[in-house]
Amino acid sequence: MPAYLQEVIQTLPENARIPDFGCGFGQFLSALKWVGVNGDFELLGLDINERAVAHV
Repeated sequence: MPAYLQEVIQTLPENARIPDFGCGFGQFLSALKWVGVNGDFELLGLDINERAVAHV
């Protein structure tokens, strides 16, 4: 994860919501889960492609 993104995540309050607009197949949200971010935050993916969202 880029250093700038780690700094931003560290400033978020506990239980913050992290939206990903235009998430596609959820690569960004998957990366956040992989580094353990989902334990502290609510991750939300939004996309107009229903098949992509269903894949996540």
